[in-house]
Amino acid sequence: MQQLETRNAQLRLSIVLGALAMTLATPVTAQAQDEDRFEGAYMFVGGAKQRQQREASIDSTVSQLNAIIRPFALRAFNKTTAVPSRIVFSRQGELLAIALVPMPPRPSRVDGTPSEFVTVNGSTATLMRRHQGDRILETMSQRRGSRIITYRLRPGGDVLDTSWRVEAPGVLETPLEFRLTYRRVGAGPQ
Repeated sequence: MQQLETRNAQLRLSIVLGALAMTLATPVTAQAQDEDRFEGAYMFVGGAKQRQQREASIDSTVSQLNAIIRPFALRAFNKTTAVPSRIVFSRQGELLAIALVPMPPRPSRVDGTPSEFVTVNGSTATLMRRHQGDRILETMSQRRGSRIITYRLRPGGDVLDTSWRVEAPGVLETPLEFRLTYRRVGAGPQ
């Protein structure tokens, strides 16, 4: 009789542990599947209108600055917020790589874990990405400020909206902000 009770207790324990393991694993699997929805290549389709809106936003932001540093700021903003011809999302194991073409892909986790990398200018920056539902929020920070890009996949998975924001507290009164739109052109889960 005692053996039967022990066996039943072991069986109940296995069921509880199995259910617990499934419960803990489900959010990770669901999140990975959501992130995988972004995988693929997207071509810029915002046209001249979005390019002009970006340029107007840069001009407005630069006008806040001292006249002596405006030309330098204009070059810096044009370089750090250049309109990528394509955006490519690819999975690299547990990492998600995002390439703002022609820039190389930058892989990172999408759980908010910061990672450091060297920029095209040779300086060090911190990259942090966080997956939030239909969005991936990317923050690249340097000592002078931050560039934040929100990637939002529209229902159906064919259109990618990006919102760009450049902040430089103590330098800019208002941040630089603009939006760019992309359409899926390459393979990837949808």
